[in-house]
Amino acid sequence: QYIIYLIEYTIRAKLAPQLDVPLPPTEADFVKKLASTKLTFQGLAAINKVLGETSYFIERNGHGKTQLHAMLIKLHRIVLGNMNYDV
Repeated sequence: QYIIYLIEYTIRAKLAPQLDVPLPPTEADFVKKLASTKLTFQGLAAINKVLGETSYFIERNGHGKTQLHAMLIKLHRIVLGNMNYDV
């Protein structure tokens, strides 16, 4: 999954910000912005879990709009630090 690569590069950017991110420019900017937030590694793992669950539920149920809306609310809470991580 592509999100795993983005999270991997985000972790690399957090640990070694001087390294270049070998991604297209828009995705490299996203990774650098995500790495500069107050997210912890546990938060990044929670994001990975939420995205994985959402893609699974969309494949199983087909209620894409509802699942994507719930995912965005969870991601917003994770990024703001208002959600407990149950990874």
